Amino acid sequence: LTKQYQVPFIITREIYNHLSEPPLYRVLDSVVPVGKSTELELLEIHHPLTSSRFEKLVIEYQAAFDQYRRGNFEAAAQAFLKLVAEYDDGPSRLLAKRCEQFVNQSPQNWTGVYQWPSK
Repeated sequence: LTKQYQVPFIITREIYNHLSEPPLYRVLDSVVPVGKSTELELLEIHHPLTSSRFEKLVIEYQAAFDQYRRGNFEAAAQAFLKLVAEYDDGPSRLLAKRCEQFVNQSPQNWTGVYQWPSK
């Protein structure tokens, strides 16, 4: 999934909860991967390769992600596109594209959890 989100690495909430000194993080997405039936909350943690503006990005991304989870796909797409323009952010690019698709064809029974269609 790192290729899709364009980040160096991703951890799950479960792994994050086991860290002895958990760093700042952002929730990238909530997904059910192909071949799985359990939801995973995907996180990006602050690390040496993250931007110096990571903390600000976390706050702005969370606001966009909250819109996405609530099914406000037009507002979320606009917010994610703003983050792409300001930060050249891969996860925002991916979710903006997904939101634009959902505006045209809304997912049935949206729960805020994305079902990955393929590997």
